[in-house]
Amino acid sequence: MKNQNPNKTDYDFLKPLLDRPDLEPDPTFIISLRKKIIKSNNSKFRLPRNLNIIGVGLLAILTLSLLIYTFDFGGHSTGTLVNQAIKEPGFGVENDVDKSIERVWKESPLFESGSDTLIGEEGRLGFSYDDGEILRFYPDKTQKYIWYFWGEEKEFDGVLKFIGTHENDEKQSVVYGGDFYKANNKADRQVHTSMNLPKSGMWRLDAYIGDKLFGTVFVKVHTQSQKESDVLIRGGYTLEGIMGVLLGTLDLFYPLLIASVITFVFALIKRSWIWMLLSAILLYPDAWFFSGHPPYPWAKFVPLIQVILAIIFYLLKSNKSKT
Repeated sequence: MKNQNPNKTDYDFLKPLLDRPDLEPDPTFIISLRKKIIKSNNSKFRLPRNLNIIGVGLLAILTLSLLIYTFDFGGHSTGTLVNQAIKEPGFGVENDVDKSIERVWKESPLFESGSDTLIGEEGRLGFSYDDGEILRFYPDKTQKYIWYFWGEEKEFDGVLKFIGTHENDEKQSVVYGGDFYKANNKADRQVHTSMNLPKSGMWRLDAYIGDKLFGTVFVKVHTQSQKESDVLIRGGYTLEGIMGVLLGTLDLFYPLLIASVITFVFALIKRSWIWMLLSAILLYPDAWFFSGHPPYPWAKFVPLIQVILAIIFYLLKSNKSKT
C-alpha cells in the first residue's frame, strides 16, 4: 500500500481509536480500515461501474467492426483481387485480353508524381509503389494501393475494372475498382484498391474503364524465400527497415491498428497512462505508413497526441496520490 498523508476526515475517524489505547484493536483491522478510507476518498476519481460496462460493450462492437472492415475491405473505392474466371455475366470485357498488348513480362518502371513514387506508365496510370518492404508483393499478402490515372474527361466515363494475369497461367483474376475520385497528386483521377496476388512471378494488371483498355502495369510478386531474406537483411537496421518488416514482411498492418484502438479505448476508460503509451507504440508503424500518403500527412501526429495524453494521465495520477 502506498504511503499517503491522512487528511482531516481520516484523522477524525481514527481519533477515538487513538484516544483509547486500552482497546488494543487488531493491527489488521487498522490496515483494513485505512484501505477503506483511502478507497472512499478516491472514489470520486473513479468512473462509474456502469460506464465501464458501456465502454467494454462499445469496445467489443468497435473490435468486431474493425475485423469486418479488415476481411471485407469493400465499398465503392476499394476492391480485392480474387480468383474468379473472367467469363462472368455482364462483365463486358472479352475473355482474351487485348491481343495487341505485347507480351513482354518485365516489371513496369518507377516514376515520381508529386511526393509519391508510383509504378506503371508515366502520364497514363500507376499506383503507389516503391519496391520497399511495406508495398512489395508477396504471395497471398493483402496490401492497400492508391491508383492514379491521367487522361481526358470522356475516358473516365464507365466502371473501372482490373484484370490480373500471371505470366505462366492464362487464367485471369478480376478486381472491381469501383468509382473514381478526384486526385490530389497532380493526376486526373484516383481510386483505392486492396490487392492480393496469389502466387510468385510476374503479373500483368490491365485497367479497363467500361469495356475499353485504359492501360497496363506489370508487377513482380516475390517468393517466400526472398521474404525471409528481407527479414534478415532489412529488419532492425533503420526505421524504414523496422517498419517494413512489421507492415510488409510480417503483414501486421491491421492487427497493429486493431490492437492500438483497443488499448486506446481501454486507456480512456481507465485513465491509464501505461495503456495510452502502449496504444501510441502500437499505432506508430501504421501512422508512419499513412503519413507518407497525400491524404493523411497528419497521421504522424496521432501517436504524439497519445503520448501527451499519457503524460497528462500520469501527472493526474501522481497528483492524486499526493493528496
